[in-house]
Amino acid sequence: MPIYEYKCNSCAKVFETIVTSASTTEEIQCIHCGSTDIIRLPSTVNSIKKAAALPNAVPQACRAKSGFS
Repeated sequence: MPIYEYKCNSCAKVFETIVTSASTTEEIQCIHCGSTDIIRLPSTVNSIKKAAALPNAVPQACRAKSGFS
């Protein structure tokens, strides 16, 4: 079950909730004020890779013994 992030139009607070495939936006309520006047926020993508997985992605100035510390 995915977790989605919503913003309440009534109290302007952002919250996350687990959504089942049968749930609709009309059924989800703000956890702060109980309003159903909410919008789903766009998902963010984590694009940061570990340096060990991509050794050439580390800039030369950031590598050990590069003269910078």
